[in-house]
Amino acid sequence: MNRSVDKDLSFSVLEDAQEQVKALQLELAQVREELAQAKAQAVSGDAFPASLSSAKPKGPFGVELELLGKQVLEKNATPGSTLEEIVSLYLAGIEKLHPKMRCVCMRLQERHLYVVAAPNFPENFIEAIDGIEIGQTVGTCGAAADQQEKVICTDIARDPRWQDLRVKALANGFRASWAFPLIGSGGKMLGTLGIYYDEPKAPAPEEEASLESVSALLQLVLENKLAEIELRQSNERYYYATIATNDAIWDFDIEAKKIKWGIGYERLFGYKVQEYGGEFDMWAAQVHPDDLGRVSGSLDKMLQYGTKGGHWREEYRFRKANGEYAWVIDQGYLIRDENQKPVRVVGAIQDITAQKQAEEEVRMLSVVARETINGVMILNPDLTIQWVNDAFTRLMGYTLEEVQGKIPSTFMNGPETDPEMEECMRGRLEKLESTECEIIQYSKSGEKHWIRLQMQPLLDSNGRLERYFAMSTHINRQKEEELKLKLQESVIANAQDAIIISKANPEKPWQLEALFFNKAFTQLTGYEKEEVLGGNMSFIVGPNTSSETP
Repeated sequence: MNRSVDKDLSFSVLEDAQEQVKALQLELAQVREELAQAKAQAVSGDAFPASLSSAKPKGPFGVELELLGKQVLEKNATPGSTLEEIVSLYLAGIEKLHPKMRCVCMRLQERHLYVVAAPNFPENFIEAIDGIEIGQTVGTCGAAADQQEKVICTDIARDPRWQDLRVKALANGFRASWAFPLIGSGGKMLGTLGIYYDEPKAPAPEEEASLESVSALLQLVLENKLAEIELRQSNERYYYATIATNDAIWDFDIEAKKIKWGIGYERLFGYKVQEYGGEFDMWAAQVHPDDLGRVSGSLDKMLQYGTKGGHWREEYRFRKANGEYAWVIDQGYLIRDENQKPVRVVGAIQDITAQKQAEEEVRMLSVVARETINGVMILNPDLTIQWVNDAFTRLMGYTLEEVQGKIPSTFMNGPETDPEMEECMRGRLEKLESTECEIIQYSKSGEKHWIRLQMQPLLDSNGRLERYFAMSTHINRQKEEELKLKLQESVIANAQDAIIISKANPEKPWQLEALFFNKAFTQLTGYEKEEVLGGNMSFIVGPNTSSETP
């Protein structure tokens, strides 16, 4: 039998899911690295990056700003502190140092800016700028994010970059606005720092220097917290991906020879991950002894020499916690470091026990079917042919290769096939009921055949349809005999002479029991069917009947 279609489909689905998990794990590693870099900068002990040390404000104001920066870094290092809380603390402190200044920090997401914090902004203005698409006519923050450069607007009433939001800004008392882009260590645009005044104004050199320092620290905080958020989201995506695949996801550390198992491991095999441990030898001990040599050998070969695309796949038996063996497909992808040295293998185990059992059932059915003289078809749930026996080929002329994947009615029905009978059968099969009918079908040569078709749905242990078993019996001779009998009955029934058919009573041989009579008998005697059939024929004997009549 050819089962490659079913297998290819299941393998394709599994490979897609595993590719997704592999991508997510690579994403997790990248995000963790970015987070580590951001944290290293944030806890370096200096409130401002070394690259901006020359721009640090001097004197008492500079000291106050430095102290505020350290408070912000401490808040940033406090577990549970949110991005909004940290930035609000910082901006509120800046506004205390610059009483006429109003600050806003915005985060960039897919060319849209969203307010992170604006401690003293009017609510209606926050609503107006939250979610704006960056560009050159939506204010200084939108322009700074668009061109990734500092933007100084000394007079909102006259600046073309405020074209779309000018009325709203002026209505809230804003007259000047400066914006500083927040660009991450990798050159990624993170957001903006916006500064607003209630009078037309250009920044003084010391103001600009302090705001450059503020924006640098905001960049560190924003990068740090966004990396944490992205890591959490990546972890969530990875978690839900492992659930969605319904497989046991694993991550093998080659150097440590340890395996990290996903939550599907316990669900599929019954082992509690915390108790089972991650030792490579623990996994190997559960592989069936007859399969272990082949499986471990192919894995070692992949780790030593690599394979095309770094892909490893094996099918084997794996012992579950209850002692039973499950058939599994195990697939992994080799991950290398920057020097192309293999460091990890990420993969997934899929339980295919049910598939194996179904294949065995089909094999056993086919063994039985090969021995019968009747034509046998095994059909998929969509009524396409999965397998036919040799008797089917002899009867209908079609080989397995010619009919596999086709619906029988599409090539065996013909002019005299009863469509109502076929529809009735289909209806019963949809209800998962067995059915039997006599129907005309046509062989490959075009020859008409009377077929007694018997079909039985085969269900799994959960009552779900797995396939249909159909048996075709050739009944041409039976139908020919039935036709002859009908013709004889027609001749007798329409004869001009009165005819009655009777049989002798075994207990009273001298009595005859009426079985059949034709119309001519009724016309001659006046007796109706109900009066005659099954009765004693003596009713037709009268006083004038000759005793010599046989």
